[in-house]
Amino acid sequence: MKKLKLKNSQDTVMIDDKTYDFINSQEYFKKIDFLDNLRQHASGYAFYQKNWRFSKGVYKNETIYLHKLVAANFVGEHNRKGRVYVKFKNGNVLDCRLENIDWDSFENSKKEQKAHSQLGYAGVKKEGKKYKAIHDNKVIGEYETPEEAAFETQKKIAGII
Repeated sequence: MKKLKLKNSQDTVMIDDKTYDFINSQEYFKKIDFLDNLRQHASGYAFYQKNWRFSKGVYKNETIYLHKLVAANFVGEHNRKGRVYVKFKNGNVLDCRLENIDWDSFENSKKEQKAHSQLGYAGVKKEGKKYKAIHDNKVIGEYETPEEAAFETQKKIAGII
């Protein structure tokens, strides 16, 4: 596993060695220095963005989200109906390891009604010094760390608790 520093944040993004090797083997990603130019989007995701200048002041914006790149190259075909998105199994959008990424349908995401926060975890919000695990807009517990709260939320979603 590799932890990569984001250019505009103190945070890091996690990827597998397989993903790291794949990106480093692609000429285009080497040319644009993809791994060294990852930034954190306002929504928490790791992404690469560049504005390419063409003639007469015309620019083309290129945006590559790391989690979508990983899913498209390693997760394989999705077997969902309708529109799909990349799901982070543990709720951490900066954990782009293969074991944490899967395809899911927007229909399923509406059913889950995950709460999103600036903490980088789905289903977690901070109140005072505690972190609350949220599922179906209900508090299911209070925890000392956001990771514990995210873990409990994911267990609830999976039907384990």
